[in-house]
Amino acid sequence: MSVLKTPAPRSWKSPASHRVEILDNPWHRNLTLLRDVIADRTTV
Repeated sequence: MSVLKTPAPRSWKSPASHRVEILDNPWHRNLTLLRDVIADRTTV
């Protein structure tokens, strides 16, 4: 299994575009989806 070479975005330095960059960046989008899955599994 190969590791993705996509760097983590640095968009937190410009908060206005942060949400858009998260959704456009595969690395960050995967983290967002994983966080949602974990929250769903651990919420009663």
